[in-house]
Amino acid sequence: VFGDQLQFWTDPNCENSYPRFTHIACLYSELIAININGQLCQWNWQDEYPYQDSDSPHIKHPKTLLLQLMNEKIINLSTNIIRASILTETNRIATWIDESLGSQ
Repeated sequence: VFGDQLQFWTDPNCENSYPRFTHIACLYSELIAININGQLCQWNWQDEYPYQDSDSPHIKHPKTLLLQLMNEKIINLSTNIIRASILTETNRIATWIDESLGSQ
């Protein structure tokens, strides 16, 4: 049986709290989601828990700073096996390639 154990995406800052998402998609190496606040979130398949920046609890995906998304609300998400693209409320588009393919 593939994946015989369920593991729920919880909020590490609040016990017994489960984040709510507007969009969920996946790349080859990670699960990507947009939460109800319009933040980009990540859970790598190989990691035990979803990504959480140790310095800033508001950063839930390692590409947030690189893509300049700190003050953006994401409203749409599209992925295929190797590429993800997002659209922000201010009509900005960002795209990236799955990290398992190498550095960008």
